[in-house]
Order: sequence, then C-alpha cells, then structure tokens
Amino acid sequence: MIRPPPRSHRRAAALVAALLLAACADATTTITPRLSQPAAPAATPAPGTAASGVAPSPAPVLLVVMENRGYADVVGAAAWPFLNGLIARGGLATAMYATTHPSLPNYLELITGTTAGITSDCTGCSVETPTLVDQLRQHGLDWRAYMEGAGGPCPTDRVVPFDGFAGAVATGALPAFTWVTPNLCDDGHDCDGTVADAWLRDTLTPVLASPWYRAGGIVVVTWDEGGDDAGCCGGAAGGHIATVVVSTAVRAGSRLAAPADQAGLLRALEDHFGVGHLGDAADPRSGSLLPLLQA
Repeated sequence: MIRPPPRSHRRAAALVAALLLAACADATTTITPRLSQPAAPAATPAPGTAASGVAPSPAPVLLVVMENRGYADVVGAAAWPFLNGLIARGGLATAMYATTHPSLPNYLELITGTTAGITSDCTGCSVETPTLVDQLRQHGLDWRAYMEGAGGPCPTDRVVPFDGFAGAVATGALPAFTWVTPNLCDDGHDCDGTVADAWLRDTLTPVLASPWYRAGGIVVVTWDEGGDDAGCCGGAAGGHIATVVVSTAVRAGSRLAAPADQAGLLRALEDHFGVGHLGDAADPRSGSLLPLLQA
C-alpha cells in the first residue's frame, strides 16, 4: 500500500521513501509491496564479470531525481555547467517527457508504471501496486534509496539518510540499484539552478572517479516534471524534461531522439535488469531509454 506522507519541506525525500519503503508495516505512512518479506540479496560478481557458466550481472545503476525544471531550463544553460559537462561526456534523451503535474503522479509512474489515478500531491490517498524494487528483490538484486533531509520514525536498511552515500561510494558498497533524492533546495525545487548544479557536482564527482563507475556503473539524472504541458507517447503531458545517462560504456555525445516518458525510463531499467514490465512500461508507446543506457 503506497500512502504518501504529509507535505513538508522534506516532501520529495519522504515521498520517494513512501514509494520505495518495504518495511515498517506498523507505521502510519508506509508502502507494503506485494512481497511480504525482503528476499535475501544474491551474491553477485562485479559488473561485467561472471562465474563460470553464469551470465554477467547487469551493471549497477544510480538514479538521481531532480525537480521542476524543463529541458530548455537546463540543457545548454549557463547555470548548469556541471550537468552540461555530463551531457557532453555521456548521453542525453532529447525527447523525454514527464507524465503529468504535480510531482506525486510522476514518482508513481517512474517506480510503478502507473499514476493509479492520482492527480495531486495528496496525503490521504493510497495505492496498492508492485514497484521496481519488488521486481529487483524477486530477482535477487539489492537496492537502496538515499534521501537527503529525510527523517522519521521508520528507518530501514534500504531507505537511508543521504549522509551515508559518500561512504558507500568510497567503499564500493552501492547495490545493483541506487535511488538518490536531494532535498528541496538541492534538487532545484526551492533554489536556483546554480545551487542544484553545484549539488550534482559535489555528489557525482566522487562517483565518476570511483571503482564502481570504472567497473561499468551507470549514472542517470532525470527530473520529475517540466514547466509546461508538453508531452508524448499517448498521454504524457508533464513537460519536456532532460534525462542524462553517463557510464564508461556510453559514447560521449550520444543522443536518443525517440520520444519516451517516465514509464519508458522504467521500462529501460526493467529491461536492463531483466525483470519484466510493470503497468505502462509494457506499452510500446511509452518508448524506452534502453538504447541510451547501452549507447
């Protein structure tokens, strides 16, 4: 059961925590996935390696979700020098669109493949639906969500404060899938682009210099919604947004011009990890960013 938390200055982090959380069933604000207990993560070799007779494990993915900027607000913008440096060294989806407005339905679409009819940042609504992390756990793949500024009575070993992120990068402890949510200033929601770009620089520079990245780790930076109602893909109308993909396997300057929406990003992650499709991710009209992950 996905039940969004009360709105506050920590809205974004708490929102995604509610979407990803797989424990604390007695708390007021929870998500109860279809799996009643977490599956033990399987031991996996380093990205691109494999034990004899075993297919290589998929490269790990780090997803950073920023807020409330359209494509033209960031791509080529002077306030975003670090981001545009990432675009130059990696790949960019040039026809990516958010699902709708406001934020909550977009987060739902990105992690579940459906908005479940939610049309606001409601606090009393709830949704019962499987999520990407349910799929990962069913396939023995570990995950973690780092939430800057998140707090509350329900800590888990999978949804954790952002304070531990740098240490996980330094020690090579990032799992198969990592979700990172900045606070409402650092994600650009409440502060200008120079602040958000500086946060990306300070956060991702150590990642790009790490053994995790050199071994094939994939960094994806995207936005929850744009500033207009532009759309694509049979229904998305949440604005034109940038999505950037960087890894040692992505050719510098790669571009994906095919339209895609947030279910198309979910589809790409699902195909990358080999876990099947949820909701709108199964609809070909949603497109897919998988070619960019493999560019």
